[in-house]
Formats: sequence, C-alpha cells, structure tokens
Amino acid sequence: MSREEEMLQCWIGSLPGEITLEIVSQLDRPSLLSLSICSKRMNDLTAPTLYSIFEHSDHDLRALPLLIRTILKRPDLAQYVKKFIAFNGNAGSMDMMAVDDFDRIEEALYRLRPLPVDVEQWLHSVWSGRWSALTALLLSLLPKIEVFDLIYFGSSEDQEFRFINTILERARTLQEAGQLADPYSMARLRYVSLKDSSYDDWCLIRPENMYPYLHLLSIEKYSFEGFGENDKLGPEDWALQGDGDGGFRATTLVLQGKFLYTDSFPTFLRSFKSLKRFHCDYWGGFFPKTLADGIAQLSNCLEELSVTHSEPGYVFHSYDNTMNSILPLSGFTALKILEATAHSLLGGELKIVLPIKLEKAGCHVSYSRKYDMYYHQQTIQNFVKRMPPSLKHLTLLDCSEGIIDVLFELLKDNVLTNLRTLTISIYRGRNEDVMKKFIAVSCTEYEWRKKFSERSVDLCWVDLSPLVV
Repeated sequence: MSREEEMLQCWIGSLPGEITLEIVSQLDRPSLLSLSICSKRMNDLTAPTLYSIFEHSDHDLRALPLLIRTILKRPDLAQYVKKFIAFNGNAGSMDMMAVDDFDRIEEALYRLRPLPVDVEQWLHSVWSGRWSALTALLLSLLPKIEVFDLIYFGSSEDQEFRFINTILERARTLQEAGQLADPYSMARLRYVSLKDSSYDDWCLIRPENMYPYLHLLSIEKYSFEGFGENDKLGPEDWALQGDGDGGFRATTLVLQGKFLYTDSFPTFLRSFKSLKRFHCDYWGGFFPKTLADGIAQLSNCLEELSVTHSEPGYVFHSYDNTMNSILPLSGFTALKILEATAHSLLGGELKIVLPIKLEKAGCHVSYSRKYDMYYHQQTIQNFVKRMPPSLKHLTLLDCSEGIIDVLFELLKDNVLTNLRTLTISIYRGRNEDVMKKFIAVSCTEYEWRKKFSERSVDLCWVDLSPLVV
C-alpha cells in the first residue's frame, strides 16, 4: 500500500494543521495520549494541548518526576506548560530515574546559581523525592507558565517553602530589573492560587507564606484560601513590605481564612494600591470589623466587591442590629458590582416572637414558637444612603423575609439611579411558611419584576421559585 493510500485511510492525517489543532483541543486526555503516539506529526500537533496543564496529584508519586525527566530530555516541551497544579504531601518516587536523568537535574540546578540555598541540599532533597524540591525545580524549567495553583495538605514549616521561595525571589529580582526575556523571570505568570485543604488549625498556611508571591510584578490575580491567624508579620511589617514601589500590583484578590480577623489584615489590604476586584469569604456568625476596616481603604480603586459567607444561614443564629457592616460605601466612586450577604450590609435582624401554639397528639403536648424577622426602618434608610452611587449590579445573598422592606425602599425615586441589575438570593433554611406569607402580603414575583422594570432595573430571584405558590 502506497503512503498516499495510507494517508487516505487515516483521514485526520490529511487535514490542514489548523483544523487538526481544533479537533485536538476538544479531546480528553486519554484520547490525546493515544493520538500522540500514532505518528511524529500527531505527536507534534498534540504536544501544545497535552502539556498545557500539568496536575500533580499526591496519589501519583511518579507524575512529577516523570514530567521533570521529560522536560530535561526535551526542553522544547517546557514552552507549552501554561498551568501547573501542585499538591504537597507525599514525596515523589524517583525509582524510574536513570543516572543520566540525575546528571541533567544536577546541571539544571547548578545553572540557577547563585542561590541563597545550598545546591547540594537541594539535590539531596530532589533525590529523596521531596515535593517542595521537585516543585521548585519544575517551576524553574517552565519559562511560559501563566497559572500556578498550590493545594496544600500538610505542615506549614518554613523549610517546606524555601526551595519554591528561592525560585520566586529570583523571578522577582529579574522582573524588577526589567529582564523579562530571562527564562527564570516567570514574566508570563498571571495567576497564583494557594489553598489549604487540611481543615486543621495546626496545618493552616501562615499569612507570611503569601509574601514571596506578592512582589512579582507580572501577577494580576491572587487567590489565598484557608490561611491561619498565626501571623509572624504584624501591621507594621505589612506596612513596610506593601508600601514600597507603589504596593502590591495585583488587580484581583480572593481571600478566605482566619487572617481576615487579624489586626494585620487592614494594613495588608491597604498595600494593594491598584486592586479592582476583591472577593472574600468570612466565617462565623459575626462580620469581622477588621475586614470592614480593610475594605474601607479601597475606596479609590475598587470596581467589584464580593463578600460571601462560608456557611450560608449560620449568621441567622445571631439577631443583633448593632453588628459590624461593610457600609458606608458611599465614597467608593468606581464600585459598579457588589455581591454581599444581607448580614454584612444590613447587620443583624430584629425578631418578633409570635404567641406559643400548643398542639396535642395523644398524651403528648408540643410547643411551637414562631417568629417574624425584620430590619429596623432606620437601618434600611441608612443602607440606601450609604451605598455607592456608581453601583450598577447588586446581589444580596442569604436574605430572609426582612428583605421585603428593603425592596420597597429601593423602589423610591432618586435611590441608586445607576442600578441596572438586582439579584435577591433567599436563604433556603428560613421557614418556608413565613417566606410565602411575606411574598403574598407584599407582591407576587411578577409584580416585583414589573415594579423594578419601571426603574429600568432587572430583578432576579434566586432559590425563590419553589416557595412561590
């Protein structure tokens, strides 16, 4: 059979390269692997997609060493790796490494000199399969990495980070010197995510572990989740580190953890001079004052703000209208999108306890005490007055029946005149009978939409449909 006839039988091999690339981009990983071993051409076409994302799972001890070995043998593949997802914990297995592989690793580490850590120690840690040493080595081999995602499951000892921090400090030095063409500058890195998934107070990553990432000029977005309150860096330390060179450069920040409750947090947040999007997730039944103080310092730059609660409904166990609030936001001249729990904007609700109802069932008597929730009228008026006039999209989360009075206030003339979208998310843990009653007494869902459409506002109810009769 001639080569032309073979090509006709393998129709994908006869397609133009750009069409084949489009097909390849739609395949799952097992299919890509199968296609890549069909021919050299298929291998070349699948490589950009196959190597674009590397996820190191702690269940596969060979994956990280194998990729390092592959890239050291074929450095041209390193340019395709755009996203690196790393899990700490179990050490990598180096049993597949040959003598030549260890020679290449040693050569790669010596090319990094001068280093603040001893190369021999790093080599020993690599040979031992230490996850931190292997992760740092791979980072140094990826000149076009754009996303680094570290999911953390263990001890937060400083030595676990020293090799990675060494690579980050080198990249920072090169970026600040303008040497962006240097392969070690990590000049294309845009998004860094560190997440602690141990759910153990003894294993939480400390806030100071964020610092080596913060001064990389290329970063646009940070996501730090699960950070503890054991803070070695006090307010004065964050002030010194964040005020130099115009502060931290990122425009998007996602935070969740006990760090939000520390005295250092407001100073830390103030260091983001160009922050445009901020999403935070707080714990417990009380909105932290430190978080409110930190947000207040972003009035000149913030365009999007999202304040969510990790346990929806938990806040309803506290009914105190004097609680902390994000407000006032009236001085936020650029804020256009706001998503927040009703609790963080309006504080706690007041409740009216209804008469006790006795129910007899045989020889047993059950007591049923119901109550209605509402916001004080002064609280609602202050809420409207202290909202940013530039606001276009407002989402209220975890709302109870008390939100009905707030809606009536938002319908008034000259209130948030730039508002175009209003989304109300009802907390499903509330008493459904109470919610049905308030909806029926005030307006139907359709009537609410009609009233707001007259103000050119699109009203959206979330999790309400099952409650509407």
